[in-house]
Amino acid sequence: MQCVGEAEVTRISIATHIGCCKKLRDIIMLAKANSVLWRLLVMCTVIWTANLAAGGDQVHTSDITHDRTMDSDTVQKESSQESVPKKCKDNDSEEKRYVGITNTLEFHGESSVCSVGCVNKYTPEKESLKNGQETEGISTEIDLDMKERCTSVWCHSSYESGLRCHFSNLYYNHPQEEFVFVFCDRSIIYGIKNLKSLQEQLYLSSVVNHSAFKLSISIIPWAAFVTSYKSKVIIGKSFAMARFKPDNLLHVFHDDLLPFYFTSHEICGAKKSCQSGLNVIFVDKNDHGKHWSFYKMLSERVSLISDIGHVEKDVWSRFEHIHIGLNKVSVWYQYGYGKPQGPTARASFSGHLIREFTDFVLERMNIQPKTTEVVQGVLFSRKSNRKIINENEVLTVMKDQLARISDGQEVHVKILSQEEHTFHEMIEELTRTRLAVGVHGAGLILSMFLPPGAVLIEIFPFGISPGAATVFKTLCELKGVDLVYIPWTNKDLQNSIYHSDYPPHYGGISHLPKDEQENIIQALDGSELSNVECCDDPTWLFRIYQDTVVHVEGDKTAFRSLPFSETIINGLQKAEMYLQNSKLTNAQMEFYPSVVKNAMCNLETTHESTKLFVEWQPPWNVLDVKCTSIFYEVVTQVKGDISAVYNEVFEENFLRRLRADAEAVDLWITCYCDNIEGVALYLNCR
Repeated sequence: MQCVGEAEVTRISIATHIGCCKKLRDIIMLAKANSVLWRLLVMCTVIWTANLAAGGDQVHTSDITHDRTMDSDTVQKESSQESVPKKCKDNDSEEKRYVGITNTLEFHGESSVCSVGCVNKYTPEKESLKNGQETEGISTEIDLDMKERCTSVWCHSSYESGLRCHFSNLYYNHPQEEFVFVFCDRSIIYGIKNLKSLQEQLYLSSVVNHSAFKLSISIIPWAAFVTSYKSKVIIGKSFAMARFKPDNLLHVFHDDLLPFYFTSHEICGAKKSCQSGLNVIFVDKNDHGKHWSFYKMLSERVSLISDIGHVEKDVWSRFEHIHIGLNKVSVWYQYGYGKPQGPTARASFSGHLIREFTDFVLERMNIQPKTTEVVQGVLFSRKSNRKIINENEVLTVMKDQLARISDGQEVHVKILSQEEHTFHEMIEELTRTRLAVGVHGAGLILSMFLPPGAVLIEIFPFGISPGAATVFKTLCELKGVDLVYIPWTNKDLQNSIYHSDYPPHYGGISHLPKDEQENIIQALDGSELSNVECCDDPTWLFRIYQDTVVHVEGDKTAFRSLPFSETIINGLQKAEMYLQNSKLTNAQMEFYPSVVKNAMCNLETTHESTKLFVEWQPPWNVLDVKCTSIFYEVVTQVKGDISAVYNEVFEENFLRRLRADAEAVDLWITCYCDNIEGVALYLNCR
């Protein structure tokens, strides 16, 4: 007994039973010329087929006829409930349906073969072209199938983030490792000039100007797809991206986690269920990597694209809804592709958004910051390279300086290292740390978990200017992060240990010609390296991977380096000033005065001069903010005379004398609250 769905029954009834009956061929040809007669013939055929099934024929169907105005999902549901044997209900043609689960994507409806000796259900991809021209009814069904499974795209772009797109029915060709846009007449293309723009402008990573992260996408017509390939469907909302360097903690947070976090808010708004339910697909060619636990925080459904590949090579993945393109508002640093590395100009990004992200991470890691009576310091320790040779001396001076500000509280100084501590342990300790010290390196990205008012001291090896790499300085100085950043540079060659024999990516130079090696070593005692471009500059790597003896304190005449104790004192003093003076909340940070109220002006002309009198009332919203100082900037311009422009500051209303022939004056009044500029109000006085 064969298990056949309604779609196949209709095709068998029309294409086989009628098509093979020579006595009805003339009737069919006549009916095709008359739409009313044709519909009547189709209806009669379906009723006849249902009667056969009721009488014990081997074809199983339901009493529901195919209404061509119904969408295919409705037809599929009704057919599975009323006509298909129980174990066949979950089968959806040859397209298999997947949903996301933790870590990977799980297949739902594993077998496409029914349990009572049935064959595979009807496959639209294989049969649509074969039978598409036989009847008008079949053509209508093909159109429905095309509407459901052809690819469409809606894109938008912004200055800060570039192109971002939402696709429906985007396919992934696993053997070719690229996405495929299956185009048909019903495909929608919105927000881009043409499909080639996707290849040129859409990036899988937040790192732009890097050709390795441009979207790889091909285009094929629907007819070519349905005759040659099969697909499985990934249901729900998905997001695809490529990790930049998943083995480097800085890049994990700055280039992957932060951009995704804000992109997911763009997709889902504040709905946590949507964010946790996103199918997050990483399409880079790296394995899970040592930082996979951080990526798993992003959603309950996180996978590599290789995790969802199919054993059959010609089976593609079809994503019902997938977003590509990251919101880059959180990207505060660029790594020197074609220009020296340095901060990016992200005017709309502020530190309280960093704090929002760190709160999310702490929640996902089940870490609850606790207040403590202990004044704590942390030294980031590196065990294999860029080592601090005299760690114990550094720990001692850290403890001594913290004791000076402790007001009798207990002082603890701890060593944290990725080799000996879990990330959970490190982050938990940092949430209650007042002073953190470490050599320039990826691990310092965890300083974002320091509490407001904490100090980060970044140590640079010999021959490197702190201005050469400012990624952590930029982080600390984002408005609202509220961290004090202090750099310390080793300026004494005798306190530096370089390693010519290290591997090239760890600063070794033994692979270079002898004369080039000598030049790099001799240049050490020359000028500091102040500009760095990506990515494998041997001079930069040779210097940054030096070990350092930190000049802690002592005779300044014997060393060029500033004593480290003074650097700590400087940082703690700045932190104390911050804690006393910076009481702004996030809401206050975003505050600005609105326009002044009830503004009026008057011109009084005499034979000698024109008097301009202006009065106003304060903006209504400054009354709710305790401003320590309020003043008003008034710009006046005599109409028709661009040279007669006056910019003056007043604390209240003012009177000004103008020349006698001044008949009209333009005015702009702006309120300043604690030097925060408000919105200007324009007046025209006559």
